[in-house]
Amino acid sequence: MANTQLYTDLEARLNDLRINLLPQTFDPMGNYDAKSIDLAKGYMLLVHSEIEYYIESICHKFIDLQISKYSRDKIPTECALALMTYAKLEWDVNSEESIIPNIISSNTKHTISTLLNKMLRSYNQIVNSNNGIKTKNLQKLIAPTGMIEYFPDVEMENFNSFGGNRGKLAHVSTTHIGFTIDPSDQYNKLTNNLLPALKTFDEKLVDREPNLSTVVWSDVKPGELSAA
Repeated sequence: MANTQLYTDLEARLNDLRINLLPQTFDPMGNYDAKSIDLAKGYMLLVHSEIEYYIESICHKFIDLQISKYSRDKIPTECALALMTYAKLEWDVNSEESIIPNIISSNTKHTISTLLNKMLRSYNQIVNSNNGIKTKNLQKLIAPTGMIEYFPDVEMENFNSFGGNRGKLAHVSTTHIGFTIDPSDQYNKLTNNLLPALKTFDEKLVDREPNLSTVVWSDVKPGELSAA
């Protein structure tokens, strides 16, 4: 199956980070000097940044294309339905099915396009305020695409763990972060867990929205969805 150029570029960038920041050969005993550990910290922070940008960008553009398709064809899409559903649930992806949201307005003059535009503005705020790839971040970014089923809980947990460690690394002194920084371990988590999940998710998005294959990604600005 095909991947987007955005994902291909992500893989290339992460490979550059591996070459630039991690030891050429990993020590099977995990013995590294202080410089190697500091470079591994930088690796973790930059990998997190690249993945966060990828997820924000791919979800942003998928929604953009799907809503444009709805505006053109007037045929409901899972994405349009998901946007309106989660907005109604105040973006709480984990709301119980038995909880029926209160109707906050009796205004019946709004068209579907008007409502979608409000949802798009809300989603822009979600992207612009996002700061991580933990489960709570991924759910808010991905669920409105209608494609959350392609990011199973087990995959979410891997990102949640990586995002949590990154948070500690960015905001807590190394002497108190509570986990061991091993260059080999960090690289293996990326290649064995995170990247395969992103690759599969990317393929599913392209399968649902083939126009993702022709996007000029340098022109995409996450968090700036235009009106439907």
